[in-house]
Amino acid sequence: MSSSPPPPPPASSSTKLFIPQPKDEDPSCRIVGILERKRPEENTQGKPIALIIHGSMGHKDYIYQRKLAALLPMDSFRFDFR
Repeated sequence: MSSSPPPPPPASSSTKLFIPQPKDEDPSCRIVGILERKRPEENTQGKPIALIIHGSMGHKDYIYQRKLAALLPMDSFRFDFR
């Protein structure tokens, strides 16, 4: 009797987002971040999301920021404050 291998995990997705700041007249003033979705085919409305933030000398793409996003059991958004 042979058993089938487990199905592969669903593909996750990373999307770079640019969120404008409506109160600022400078169009380059925006939040730039990475949205990591565990199951991009599912609706995320009403589901929790982890915000990954860092200190003043940090960066959203440091290796531990990306690893943390990959290990979390939920979607995440990491961004730079500058």
